Amino acid sequence: MIFLWLPSSGPSRQDFDHWVQARDVATLARYVDVPKGNTQFLDAIKTGGPYEGGRFGWHAVETDGPGESGRFIVFTTPLTSEDIGEYVFERRGSRLKLLPEDDALGAEILRHEFDIRFNVPSKRVDIKDRLSLDVSPSPEPVVIRLGSEFKVSAVLNASGTPVPFSQAGGTIFVARRPGKSDLTIQYGGQPNRPAYS
Repeated sequence: MIFLWLPSSGPSRQDFDHWVQARDVATLARYVDVPKGNTQFLDAIKTGGPYEGGRFGWHAVETDGPGESGRFIVFTTPLTSEDIGEYVFERRGSRLKLLPEDDALGAEILRHEFDIRFNVPSKRVDIKDRLSLDVSPSPEPVVIRLGSEFKVSAVLNASGTPVPFSQAGGTIFVARRPGKSDLTIQYGGQPNRPAYS
């Protein structure tokens, strides 16, 4: 008889979703690696951010990055203001590595040019964001955080060709192209939260 041992890939997306919905930060802390031991994000999940971030509850969503750029889990919540509503992690075996919001991961946005269309009766907004980037070489995708109310329909390069991307919550993962380039991101949604947005 042959026994085959396969290493565990760690907790499932459903496990993380259960823990983050329950605000079980003690269990989450066992699986998360953070730069310099900065676990402030756990406080925001447990008690809410300074501007009521997390008021509407948290969820864990998972996606593959474009190409073979990794697998990612996002702890997401509807934004209430300019508070943090997206915590992004890269799966590393059974652990999650936090990708802090203040780390651009070698992708500097040089400029934005927005085309914004409001449909007031339906409380919908559609946005085209033409942005210029300066991107350094790295195996990770370019990470851009929007908000969970917004769904991205397309990412295009300067010639209008689709660029591979994926989305989890309000965070998009775009295929990395080192150097300076222009992208257009098309997205929209209904940020209908009275007293917040």
